[in-house]
Amino acid sequence: MRRRSLFPALLLLLSATPVLADAVPDALKNRTVTIGWTANNTLRAESGNVISRSVQVRRQIYISSAGRTFVRFEANSGPMSRTKEFGPGESAGGRARELRFSGGKLVGSTEFASGAAQLVISFDAGYSGCSVDVTFGRSGGAPIRRRGLNGVMYELLKSEISGRTCGIRDGNVFAR
Repeated sequence: MRRRSLFPALLLLLSATPVLADAVPDALKNRTVTIGWTANNTLRAESGNVISRSVQVRRQIYISSAGRTFVRFEANSGPMSRTKEFGPGESAGGRARELRFSGGKLVGSTEFASGAAQLVISFDAGYSGCSVDVTFGRSGGAPIRRRGLNGVMYELLKSEISGRTCGIRDGNVFAR
C-alpha cells in the first residue's frame, strides 16, 4: 500500500487558519488612532524607466466598543490621490488587508501584486500615545510589485519612510 503524505494538506489547512489575535485593550475601544508617514520611493515602471515619488500616507483606524477595526486610507502624491475605507475582514482587489492586536501592538499587513507591507503601531503604557513603523517585504527574492496612485504597475526598488506621526483620540472619526 502506498502512503500519502498529509504535509501538503496540513500546510493548506494552516494557511487558511486565521492568525490568533490578542484581545483588544479596553483603553483603545471606542477610540481612533491616526497614523501618517511619507514614503520616498524609487520605482521602476514596466517600461524600464526609473522614477522617484514621494507619497504622503494617512490612516485613520477606529476601534469599536466591540473591538472591531474600521480604516480610512488616504494617499497623496502630487496631483494624484486615493481614499479607501475598509471594515473588518474586507480586502481590496482580492488582496488581503489585516489588522490585529499582538503583544500589545496593533499590527497591519497589506498584500501587493508581489510582496507586502507591514505596519506596527506601538502604544505607551496608558494607551495615550503611540508610534508607527512601516516595513516592506518580499518573498523568495521576488521583487515588490504594486500599483501606483496612477494605476500603473511598478517595481519598488527602494523606500525610505520619514515623518512618522501617530495620535489617539476618543470617539469614532467616521461618525457624522
